[in-house]
Amino acid sequence: MGLETFVAASDLHGDRQDPAALRVFKRFVEDFKPTRRLFLGDVFDLRALRTGADEEERRHSMKTDFRAGMAFLEWFRPNVITLGNHDQRLWDAISKDGLAKGGPIADYAGELVEEFNTFAAKLKIKVLPYDKRKGVHSYGGLKFTHGFSGGSGAATNMAKVYGNVLFGHGHSIDVASVPGVEPRVARMIGCLCELDLTYNRAQLATLRQQHGWAYGVLTEGRSEVFQASVTNGKAVYATCLKSI
Repeated sequence: MGLETFVAASDLHGDRQDPAALRVFKRFVEDFKPTRRLFLGDVFDLRALRTGADEEERRHSMKTDFRAGMAFLEWFRPNVITLGNHDQRLWDAISKDGLAKGGPIADYAGELVEEFNTFAAKLKIKVLPYDKRKGVHSYGGLKFTHGFSGGSGAATNMAKVYGNVLFGHGHSIDVASVPGVEPRVARMIGCLCELDLTYNRAQLATLRQQHGWAYGVLTEGRSEVFQASVTNGKAVYATCLKSI
């Protein structure tokens, strides 16, 4: 394995994407030209399928949401996607716990899943499910996943379970390490979606949320990770990384 560059992003949330954050992210990818691209889940929002969705959310367009997520994937063309809990809503609309569902929602969800799978197969994208065991991608001494812990202790919990890992899910930028013979550093890498959504507008904890992504280099037995963050539509990042 030679020197490889990578970028990992998470939490676009379909039509709830943040235009300013996405514009800066696209500029970064064009400048950095990573050899590996990973998206760590919640490509789509799918709030209409949310458990406990109110009447207004149920009327929101799944088509618009899905198309926004797919347009991003068409541009980003990731090597790996680890599905997130919001993405999982689409699969759960078809079947859950081994029980197949029927009706117009299940039928439409099935069509969208088929389109997604066809797209992923065409581009040879490795797609991992939203699953604490099977939804973790390992490469170059790092693990990549959507994330299965929230709140201010999420990074610590992820480091304890997965070791050296990059993840999203919490929409914040955070880092924590725990003791280990090998590196056990967990990094929550931020999001590309709107920070203030109707369902969380009164939750103080969401003030931790921040736009950003991770990038770096992977070499034989070693990785270096850097964090990019977006503030007021601007970011500072490196575009040239060398191993000496």
